[in-house]
Amino acid sequence: RACVCACLCVHMLIQILDMKITDSLVRTLVQYIHSSVAVQPRAVNLSRCPDITDGAIESVASAFATTLSDVNIEECAGLTDASVHTLCSLPLLASLNVMRCAISSAAIAALGTCSALRRVWLSHAFDLEDSDLAVLCALPLHTLVVKNCPRITASPFSTLQPSLRHLEIDSCAGIDDMIALGLAQTVLPGLSTLSLHGCCNLTDDVLALLGNAADTITSLDLGHCYILSDEGLRLLAVHCPRLRALSIQYCPSVTDDGIAQLVVGCRALRSIDIEDCAQITIRGLGLLAAAGVAIRR
Repeated sequence: RACVCACLCVHMLIQILDMKITDSLVRTLVQYIHSSVAVQPRAVNLSRCPDITDGAIESVASAFATTLSDVNIEECAGLTDASVHTLCSLPLLASLNVMRCAISSAAIAALGTCSALRRVWLSHAFDLEDSDLAVLCALPLHTLVVKNCPRITASPFSTLQPSLRHLEIDSCAGIDDMIALGLAQTVLPGLSTLSLHGCCNLTDDVLALLGNAADTITSLDLGHCYILSDEGLRLLAVHCPRLRALSIQYCPSVTDDGIAQLVVGCRALRSIDIEDCAQITIRGLGLLAAAGVAIRR
């Protein structure tokens, strides 16, 4: 653990000093840690390093092949599919963040060979196809975050495994109410966090279709689902008895009447984001306050 912390602190210090992180610098750090530290790192954070290339990832993977389980390469614009294939060779790879990386749909599908993988973050994969995402979904994941992938639909999520705990499908234009039907038909007994933020084609029907599959959810983000109305909140009150945190940010059709139904059915609710919900008035705020719900507006 000390080695991991030291590695991450060096990375942070370089950023604070505004030094450019290059392949050469990564290789130097890797050689130093590999030769000087008895316990090799399990985690490497190279996020927001646009100047590194696939060579840097090759250096990290080859030096720490027997220990590395957690890799963050978010916003590393210089990396290609080759880096993903290199990381796929790590036998212990359990956590991978490739958000805002220019990798292909085929490279994401290649992650399906990583049997130890449990947590994945990906975004802005503009050519990501349903068939390739389905390969990834079929792994026994605990966390899956998919953002700004416009070509995907609800289809691949029907392959999700019962191990899933945290699912975010944000700002994906191809997602519609059928996502709920897919989740309802997939047995997800431990799903506690669900975000569909910015999936603007969703309607109240998404909550009707989700039905009793939502009864394990404690945190739900429906922010910027513009079509959501009071009927959606009524369905939440019926199907989400354990809900503790809710975002309905910028859902302009929601009114005080929906809030009234929500606080009656969701007795466990402790926080709500109602920013830009113009039709929620002092009455709705009073109902939330009386129920002990912290309000963000």
